[in-house]
Amino acid sequence: MSDDKSLEDRDFFERRLTAVETKLAYLEDFVESLQTAVMDHDSQLEFLKKENRRLCSKIAELEESGGVPLQDRRPPHY
Repeated sequence: MSDDKSLEDRDFFERRLTAVETKLAYLEDFVESLQTAVMDHDSQLEFLKKENRRLCSKIAELEESGGVPLQDRRPPHY
C-alpha cells in the first residue's frame, strides 16, 4: 500500500512538473516575442525622432526665409 501511495505521489508530481515546464516554455516564447516587438518599436521611435527633428528644422528654415509665419500663410489651393 505504501508503494502504491508513493507511485501515485510520483505520478502526481511528474504531471505537475510537466505542466510547469510547458507553461515555462510558453512564457519564454512570449517574452522573446515581446522583446522583438520592443526592439522594433525602439527603432521606429528613433526614426520618428530623427524625422521630427528634420521637419522642425525645415519649418524653422521656411519661417526664417519667407517673412510671413508659416501658420499665417494661405494654402496653395487658394
